Amino acid sequence: MDEIVRKVKNMLYVLGGMLIVLGMILWNQYGVAKKADFTDNHIALIVPQTPYYHTYDCVEFDRSHFIAYNIKSAENRGYRPCPICHITETMN
Repeated sequence: MDEIVRKVKNMLYVLGGMLIVLGMILWNQYGVAKKADFTDNHIALIVPQTPYYHTYDCVEFDRSHFIAYNIKSAENRGYRPCPICHITETMN
């Protein structure tokens, strides 16, 4: 009986440790998602010589050479939302 109790306790410790790690992963993912949402909603990523601003994961965004403005500043400079990565905005 003592052996069974010991094994159950060990399994509970392992499970507890796994839950802590899972919680840390989820917390980190939530933080990353919040940062990504903030960036997509407030930062205009501009590739020079183009009329659009993009989100970081846009297929048209060239990560090797770009400028970042806040969206209002980019729009004041004449840039428009990319019709690919800002599709919901361009439909309104």
